[in-house]
Amino acid sequence: MKAMCAAAAVFFLSITYAGNLAAAAACFNARLVEQGVVVEQRYRTVDKLEGSRTIVNSTQSIVGREMFKGKNALLARSESTVKEGGNTITVNTDSYILVQKAKKEVRSLGGVGQSFMNGVDQGTAEIRFQPAMLFRYNVSRGQAHTQRLTVTTKATSPLGGGTTSMKQTITRKYLGRQALKGPLGTRQTCKFRVTTIINQFLTRTKFVSTEWYDVKSGMLIKEFSPGVTTVLLRGTIDGVKI
Repeated sequence: MKAMCAAAAVFFLSITYAGNLAAAAACFNARLVEQGVVVEQRYRTVDKLEGSRTIVNSTQSIVGREMFKGKNALLARSESTVKEGGNTITVNTDSYILVQKAKKEVRSLGGVGQSFMNGVDQGTAEIRFQPAMLFRYNVSRGQAHTQRLTVTTKATSPLGGGTTSMKQTITRKYLGRQALKGPLGTRQTCKFRVTTIINQFLTRTKFVSTEWYDVKSGMLIKEFSPGVTTVLLRGTIDGVKI
C-alpha cells in the first residue's frame, strides 16, 4: 500500500528567481526546469505519530516535452528510492508541468508513477489535476492565493485497481523570508503556509503545513505538519552541492 501511495505522489518542481528579495520570486530558480539539468536530493522524514524515520533519495531532470491530457508540457522524470522495514521501494515518476518564467508561475498537470518493491512491480498510479495545480512565486509577504481543483487517481496493481476522485481547496500564503538552520547549515528561505481542505466520500478533512524553500537553489529545505517533519539532507544540481 505504501508503495502505491508513493507512486501516486507526483513530483512537483520548485524554482528560483533572483529578483525582489522581499517576494517569493527570490525562490524561483529557472535552471531547475532546463532540459538535461540533473537534480539530486536526499530527504529525511520523521513521523512522531508512527514512530518512523525514513530517508528518501531522488534523482530528477527535465527530459523534454510531451503531450499529457491534450497539453504540451515539460516532462520531468524522476527516480526515488526508500528503504523501509527491510524492503527497498523504488518509484519511477513522469510528471508534466507548465512553466511561465515571466510570471514566476508553475503548474502541475499530473503524472504517472510506477513502483517496485525489491525489484517486483507493485503497480502504477496516474494522477490528474483539474485545473492544473498552481504554484505562484509572484507574491509578496502576506499575500495568499486559493485554488479549487479535482484530483483524480487511477491505480493499477497485480491485485487489481480502480479510480478515485477528490475535491481539494488549497490556500498557499507567503509568510516572508526566514533564516532557517538545518542539516545544510543556515539558509535564507521563503516560508509558506499551506492549508489544504479535502472533500471525499462525504468527509471533509483539513491539513495545514509549513514549507521553506531555499533562496539559493529553489529546493524545498523543510516541510512541517503536526507530527511529521521532512528536511533536506543533501542537494546537488549537475553534481554541484547547493
